[in-house]
Amino acid sequence: MRIFSARSVMLSFLLLTCPSQSASADDAEVKDLLAKIGTGKGLCVLVGEAGEIAADLAKQSAWTFFVQQPKTQADKLRARLDHAGLLGNRVYVQEGVDKSLYLADDLADVVIVRSETIPENEVLRVLRPEGKAYVGQKTLTKPFRAGTDEWSHPYRAPDNNPQSADTVMKRPFMTHYMVEPWYCPLPMQSVISGGRVFKVFGDRSSAKPQEPLVNKLLAMNAFNGTQLWQRDLSPGFMIHRNTLIATPDTLYLGDDKSCKLIDPITGKIRDEIVVPADKSDGPVWKWMALESGILYAMVGEKETSDEPLKWDRIRGAGWPWWKIQQYKFGYGKNLLAIEPKTKKILWHHREQEPIDSRGMAMLKGKLYYYSEGKFLACLDAKTGKVVWKNSSNDLLDAVGATKGAQHWLLGFASTAYLKCSEDALFFAGPSRPLLVAASTKDGKLLWKKDCSVTVKGKLPTEGGNVQLVIRPEGLYALGQGTTNQGDNSFKLNLLTGEVLATFPSRDRCTRATGCFDTIFTRGGKGGSTAAFDVTSQEPRMGLISPMRPACQDGVVTAHGYLFWGPWMCRCDMTQLGVISLGPGGNFDYLAKATDADRLETYPDFDGPALVRDVDWPSYRHDNARTATIDDEVPAKVRLAWTWSPKAATLPTAPIIANSKAIVGGQDGVVRAISLHTGKLVWSAYTGGPMKYPPAASRNRLFVGSGDGYIYSLDPFSGKTYWRFRTAPVERMIPVYGTLSSTWPVGSGVLVEDGVVYGAAGISNHDGTHVYALDAKTGKIKWQQHDSAYRDDDKLPMGGVSVQGPLLLHNDAIHMASGNTPPIASYALADGSFTRSQVSRGKDLYVRQGKVLGSGYPLYWRPEDDQFISTMELETKAGVLSVGMPQQDPAGISVLALAPGHKPGEKVKNLWSNPVFQEIAAVAIGKNAVIVTGLNRDKKDSQKIAAGVYAINLANGKILWQENLPGVPTAWGLAVGSQGNSIIVTLMDGRVLAFTNQP
Repeated sequence: MRIFSARSVMLSFLLLTCPSQSASADDAEVKDLLAKIGTGKGLCVLVGEAGEIAADLAKQSAWTFFVQQPKTQADKLRARLDHAGLLGNRVYVQEGVDKSLYLADDLADVVIVRSETIPENEVLRVLRPEGKAYVGQKTLTKPFRAGTDEWSHPYRAPDNNPQSADTVMKRPFMTHYMVEPWYCPLPMQSVISGGRVFKVFGDRSSAKPQEPLVNKLLAMNAFNGTQLWQRDLSPGFMIHRNTLIATPDTLYLGDDKSCKLIDPITGKIRDEIVVPADKSDGPVWKWMALESGILYAMVGEKETSDEPLKWDRIRGAGWPWWKIQQYKFGYGKNLLAIEPKTKKILWHHREQEPIDSRGMAMLKGKLYYYSEGKFLACLDAKTGKVVWKNSSNDLLDAVGATKGAQHWLLGFASTAYLKCSEDALFFAGPSRPLLVAASTKDGKLLWKKDCSVTVKGKLPTEGGNVQLVIRPEGLYALGQGTTNQGDNSFKLNLLTGEVLATFPSRDRCTRATGCFDTIFTRGGKGGSTAAFDVTSQEPRMGLISPMRPACQDGVVTAHGYLFWGPWMCRCDMTQLGVISLGPGGNFDYLAKATDADRLETYPDFDGPALVRDVDWPSYRHDNARTATIDDEVPAKVRLAWTWSPKAATLPTAPIIANSKAIVGGQDGVVRAISLHTGKLVWSAYTGGPMKYPPAASRNRLFVGSGDGYIYSLDPFSGKTYWRFRTAPVERMIPVYGTLSSTWPVGSGVLVEDGVVYGAAGISNHDGTHVYALDAKTGKIKWQQHDSAYRDDDKLPMGGVSVQGPLLLHNDAIHMASGNTPPIASYALADGSFTRSQVSRGKDLYVRQGKVLGSGYPLYWRPEDDQFISTMELETKAGVLSVGMPQQDPAGISVLALAPGHKPGEKVKNLWSNPVFQEIAAVAIGKNAVIVTGLNRDKKDSQKIAAGVYAINLANGKILWQENLPGVPTAWGLAVGSQGNSIIVTLMDGRVLAFTNQP
């Protein structure tokens, strides 16, 4: 337990309440530092005194800054940054005085340390490969770690085998970052090299969030997810093919005109290769590979333009499947070898029959290619001479005619169906009738296997529809299926096809990929990732439950990390966007806490008693989250005041305590605003974004922060009584536009009978930590750490993720926990854990004594989550149905009152009045329900009319209505005593107060 001096606490308090306007930092110092870090963008760490110029640096650059300073210094800097509108926006501040930097490995592009005694190995730990650190007078750089691999081609390498050679990325897993973009159009594919991820996106979208990336090439920092640049692609060119190659110094992009040589740092075209007309039948690049510095290509005739698609759904994503019987892209006859620097053509080979680029692969100087129904051939890559060509009927009959695909069960017609090892060529994929192996020595048939599966209904099935991963110990054929039902996958002898083991199927269309010890596919219920352990003879299936691999990419491994997303489909899951996991090593996921290590207390001070009872003490009013008050709603109201932050920041829902409206924010600040004047009374600073508001109890406020701490605050001044670190270690990572602990207190807090409850974590594979703390002292009463990990098994098997606020019912706290299970429960007495398999969603409520879930997951786009999904709230007047049907997120929100009835029972409503398309919050009084929400313009969904209404509970008629100047936040509504103060929060951070008008 750390105890801070009275002097430091008083200084911190003065700085929190009276931010000083210090003079700008010395211009020369700022210019010198900007010259060192450059004009790009990324994450720069400033330690100690270096952090004092963070505001000036942020104003003059596009960088994001992470500052670590001792508490007194950090509080002072936070106040200045808050006043400048930079705190939790471009600059993040953590308080820390030890010799550790509070970031995950490999995150920082630049680290600045002046005279502080941070060990060099600690500086290098947080620095990304090829980043720079300036420690005193020394300049440090960091090489790429030995044993890591790149993913230079769409299938990793020209052999089309999506098995990484990376020996660093091993289980167990640990989240490295979760960043935007959230969604993308189809198709998509990725390559990774030189610390950068390059993604190309096609032209098929069915929702507005997908549209910004239509026909785009996007570059991202592989180590921290920063978006570096993007550029347009050639419209109409079908990009899901092998025409994208990444190296550390050049990105090669083939399209319908040329091969562009792009600078990977700037995104600018440095050069392009155009094949002469006498060496091709047209300008279109059909296929490319890079081996030993030589570019190999198939270039040929013009193609029919890809058919773009655009729908008008306002949120989410999706892709209408269609079946392609005759695939028309990527056929050619001209093969070439080119020296990229000089653009010299080293050799040219022409075939008389068309070659299918999906049937091309290359390995160790041999180029293999297939012409359907005609031949399988091999070229010597050095000479361009044919080594062998096999047209035997037994091979061609086994390979068979290419089938249609483009189905949610089968996969994509554009998928490459030829893979190779040193000894064998393998035909498999969504368009293949059989799994076939041929010899690389002469192309002769080695073996074939019918992998057809029996499915219910009319779903298609193909005998070759297996996703292949080639490993030294065997060929893994991930079989067709849904939610991994049936042992339809095989581990096979590479040369004989002998079945060595069977294991569960993949789940639907997503491709299989492999890292050192795991093969990944889509799997499990609710849109998750199946993780197959391949370190033993019999592969066994684990589950990475929060996210699902993207359709075409799957899970990509490079630079010692795993990469998911962004997302393009409607299938449910807990987490979206671009997500990276790293190796957890020897991290203790079940580590227990002690007060000595985790609790920081501050000198006691006298806090006066609350002026009156707390009016709206917690999220949705009370611990049962009923959103119900025992007061009348006034017959008429007026706008009393509006408070605006210095810079837009997503606020939490409000509470009302001690004549103040109190909100937390994504910027890490708790703010108290006078109910009477609308003026800011005090601000209290934490180190991370907040999902839920403080809870008021007796003379204290309690809040859970994204920095991994639970804070006890004085409601009169914002001073800190104590804070307790729920996170096992200090480890900040990028999380959707913020920096957050890997274990934020994402549940918010719940206070009951002198005990504070909170849960820390995001994803179950990182571990989930639930605590009961003494409200007065902050000391541990109980702790629970094994609801995410069943035991010490390094293969994740699903488990509790922190995906919503806590709810109290039947002597237990309940929490939305993602896909498996949807709801987790912990006994108040000792934290004993039980799981529930009922409905999913972050918003919990009690119906007929049962805890149910509704709504979207916690970490979805805020603009997709400002409304309530349908739930049934039990009131004295009856059952109030409220919210948007989850099966129709573009529909009209329900607002209706029915007599008491059982769930699912059909009854006639007493009244129905759907006043809003999207309802953001409700507060239920004795006589009326207050509702916030919005309606969208029929022609332009981005034009909205928002408001707050009071609806008479007796007849459903409008008592009064007031306009809102912006989009209200989810559950951003609180009502004061006798309905005199109605507080509404908006998504841009504004807080509005409406008061009774006599």
